[in-house]
Amino acid sequence: MAYAGSNRDEVLKLLLPVLADPKASMEVIGMASLACGMIAVGSCNGDVTSTILQTLMEKTEADLKSTYARFIALGLALTYLGKQEAADTILAALQVCVIRVDHT
Repeated sequence: MAYAGSNRDEVLKLLLPVLADPKASMEVIGMASLACGMIAVGSCNGDVTSTILQTLMEKTEADLKSTYARFIALGLALTYLGKQEAADTILAALQVCVIRVDHT
């Protein structure tokens, strides 16, 4: 909570590798995503965005049905809070992700 809204690279560099860790549970990934979103709230941070999107696209359908997967989406949404016009590209990427899940 101390770094919420700070968009500090030093803190994000500690959290972002957790999202790509194949050994991390969905609970840990969800909480790390939420933390990144809170740190980068409203900043449209490209590193946070790309890492969270990559994480979403790599997860299986069963992983995405986890309760903690919602925190991944929330972390991404917080990054674009108040920046609706900047979120259009991200929304298009998420639609591709949803289509991929629907067809598997």
